[in-house]
Amino acid sequence: MRANPCSSVFIRGSLILIIAFPGGNCFAQPTNSVPLDRVPSAILRVIEEDDVMKSLAVPLMTTVLQTGHTNGLLGFINDWHLRPKFFHAPDGASDDAVLGLEYHYQKSIANRVFDETWKNPMGLSLAFEAWGDVAVDADKNPNNLLETSAELHLFQGWGGIDPQYKNSEEAAAEFQRELMRNIQDEDFRNQRGKAYEEMAKKMTAHIRPQLFWDLQGHGTLEADQQFHDKQWAYGGKLSLAFRDWRSKSTVGWFNVLDYPFAAVRWLVDKEEFQPSGRTFPSVVLGLDLVDPSDNDSRLAIDPDSDAFPRGRIELAFKTRVLRWQNKPLYFSAAFRYFQEFSASGPIKAADLDRSDYFVVRLDLPYRFNLSFANGKLPLDRDNDQVYAIGWALGF
Repeated sequence: MRANPCSSVFIRGSLILIIAFPGGNCFAQPTNSVPLDRVPSAILRVIEEDDVMKSLAVPLMTTVLQTGHTNGLLGFINDWHLRPKFFHAPDGASDDAVLGLEYHYQKSIANRVFDETWKNPMGLSLAFEAWGDVAVDADKNPNNLLETSAELHLFQGWGGIDPQYKNSEEAAAEFQRELMRNIQDEDFRNQRGKAYEEMAKKMTAHIRPQLFWDLQGHGTLEADQQFHDKQWAYGGKLSLAFRDWRSKSTVGWFNVLDYPFAAVRWLVDKEEFQPSGRTFPSVVLGLDLVDPSDNDSRLAIDPDSDAFPRGRIELAFKTRVLRWQNKPLYFSAAFRYFQEFSASGPIKAADLDRSDYFVVRLDLPYRFNLSFANGKLPLDRDNDQVYAIGWALGF
């Protein structure tokens, strides 16, 4: 019989790196304290689903040279999260839709964990990040801000998978037998059905609520698409994310944002009504010192080129809405607020001392998505309402 697929789990405290590989025995020889380093990949997917944790932790532990593809070029392209889309801003410079591209890239240049013997070790990562929107006609780009950053991260996770839990030889053998009994079951392979749910429950029994924090120092170039206006921002950010990974989370009932989506899952996917403990909004607090000496539009309003302090608050939320042909479709929302401190009169009069931006996105079948954004970002002069239809590239 062909060996079943497994996954290797590198548990650095509560940071989880999952690398799939075929073949091999799914369980190490049992001891008094068994590390979770040989667990079926079908069960590990229950940890990955419905969450933005990967976007926080995994890029900090995955270097630029690491890719999931044998083709290096395709791997590099796929590491860029690209979404071609059509913008439409009815109150903007044009009523015509504009073709554009949304992009985001973040990866570690170098990283290390201080002491892997700690129960919750801290990690350090030097990373590169770039994101923004570009349009075929730059003058009609309604989200005209590109951010490119060099970042130093100190991060840690409290909780998550218990890296050492008591597991008897009989329990390990039963996991193996249950996997082999169901490995040919199409529902089980597609992460659904009673057998999969029972096995997932056994896995999540060893998972505790998790708090992930990331303290970041960065130097960021903020520019419009044509680099006519640009400014440097130097500062720090603190990111916080709480997750309760258990399949039936009592803490999840406090996640009021997930109630409407839990109702959709109950109606459409016939799931038990259960707000998710895995999708609490993540929070970012930050403070920057911004150098506007190359921001020509701002200098035309106020010629003072001295650096100014600016605070920020960011919130992000992502949850599964339903499944379409066994694939999850997600809803995501994000809010960003920037406030300049001690702004001059001309800057306040031009409404450039603060900016807020809100965007929601809904996944559609076949990797299409719909989004709506309202507000403005730093370097923008006007608030825009932007409708867009896009498509997520993948290689």
